[in-house]
Amino acid sequence: MTALVLAALSNDWVGSQPAFSQEPGDAQPPALRPPLAKPLTNIPARSVSSPGVGRLPARQSVSGSNSLGAPPALAAPMQNTRIKPPEETADIVEPPDIGAQLFEQDSMLIGKPALQALITIDRELDPFTLDSKTANQLDLKRALQIAINNNLDIAISKSEEQTERWNYYSALGNFLPNVGTSYREFWTHGQIGLPRSASNLFNSFGNTNGLAAGRRLDNVDIDGPFVISNAFFQYYGYRGGRILFGALQAKHTYRAAKAGRQASFNDALLAAATNYYNLVLSQALLQIRVKAVQTSEEQLRVNTDKREFGLATELDVLQSKTQLSRDRQDLIDQQIARRTAAIKLADTLNVDMGADLSPSESWIKRVRLIDPKVKVENLISLAISNRPELKQFEEQRLAAKRNIVVASAPLQPTFAFNGNVFGIGPGLTKQEALFTLGIDARWALSGLGTVDATKIKAAKLQARTAQLQANKELVTILDQVRSSYLQCLDTDKKIDETTNEVESSHEQLRLAQLRFANGLGTNLDIITAQRDYTQALINKAEAIIDFNNAQVQLVHDVGLTSVDTLTTAQSVRNSP
Repeated sequence: MTALVLAALSNDWVGSQPAFSQEPGDAQPPALRPPLAKPLTNIPARSVSSPGVGRLPARQSVSGSNSLGAPPALAAPMQNTRIKPPEETADIVEPPDIGAQLFEQDSMLIGKPALQALITIDRELDPFTLDSKTANQLDLKRALQIAINNNLDIAISKSEEQTERWNYYSALGNFLPNVGTSYREFWTHGQIGLPRSASNLFNSFGNTNGLAAGRRLDNVDIDGPFVISNAFFQYYGYRGGRILFGALQAKHTYRAAKAGRQASFNDALLAAATNYYNLVLSQALLQIRVKAVQTSEEQLRVNTDKREFGLATELDVLQSKTQLSRDRQDLIDQQIARRTAAIKLADTLNVDMGADLSPSESWIKRVRLIDPKVKVENLISLAISNRPELKQFEEQRLAAKRNIVVASAPLQPTFAFNGNVFGIGPGLTKQEALFTLGIDARWALSGLGTVDATKIKAAKLQARTAQLQANKELVTILDQVRSSYLQCLDTDKKIDETTNEVESSHEQLRLAQLRFANGLGTNLDIITAQRDYTQALINKAEAIIDFNNAQVQLVHDVGLTSVDTLTTAQSVRNSP
């Protein structure tokens, strides 16, 4: 059968092609392949599996329109040349499609790979979950909900907001009068001069000789306990604006903290969504690396079989082993990278890092959160209206402006009403009330006014700094919106281009393996094509995830971050 096939094919050679003979003492035939003198057309290809080798798919025929031509026939061997029987010859080898089951248009497979396809890093560790003891699956919406409840940045900003709220309430309390009471007890021995009307307080323990109507008691002997108790109130009618503008300053500080909490909320959801998509990417790349290893293993098997029958060289086998080793190293790195991405997501969600996280979806697709009809001008308008950072810096600017009046208050006089009720006597049960009501007006200048004047200057500079910071934040936000918008355009187009790259690199790999199987190419061509194909698949996965991350970033930059806007397609549209 072999002789008939070779004889039929040899008629298509131009001229007399020398046969590749083998010396009588050679153990194996040489692995040289003759050059193609004239393309062969319409030669049916057969696919015959060997006993120990899995069957590989073969194309039905090689069309004459193929610019590469059909595979040439080998020249008739010498008598001693070892030729594999036709029933054991795989004459056309199709490349395993490592991407056909991974990608569709604008989508990719992210399911968990089979454990036997992964490399065992440690005998005691699961090759997929590695150091984790349990595993949980979640989708993007669930991840965002967990972040809202558990994220530490959100909790810290909420605590800061509550602190400023109570500081504001404290400032409002300064509008109310001050009240208080006191009790003082003394052990006395001596004399005190008091008006006659007050002498009755001391009759029980003092000497009252010489008292006369209308006369002043010059000296009263006191020997025993002496108690002074009082209750008072004080109400400031004017303190230079310190109370009013201090309350306004506290109100703006509270509002700034409230806006800061919203900014932390947006940032936390952005981090959760980004880390979730990064985990999705890591798992997709893990699938690609697994398929790349399987392809390299299959290529090594084919080359090893060919070497046994003189159709491949030792160099071909070694090159395949090297490529397999590289792919296995990349797979190990990707297993670690996937677990690292899961840990980072767990950190953002503030959940147990000992539990492995993985996406629950089997496919991830291009998710367009913002309607492509929305213009960048509309996005900028949305950002100015909704970004909490702008509100935060504006409130801080107003608070700094109110602080100028607070700093100038000590240079102005103060005016207060006050009242007291005193009780004076040897004990609490032997006292009579003494009422006082008065006003208190003061005007004091520390350091001849220089201390407070310099504080006013410092407060004005602080207000100026707050104004500049607000302007800087506005410029930063405009920069972020435009950059994110351009990033969306870039990544959107890259998805289409990477799709073309995957298709062309797959065909490149198929033809490289076809040429090598039929004596036209080298094993190095297959390795190069395989690397290109694997990288094309990686680029495709990264393009989809980069687009989704760019959409999430743009939603964040316009200030519309929420669970709904990050999980609903085209949630941001032009206003009607």
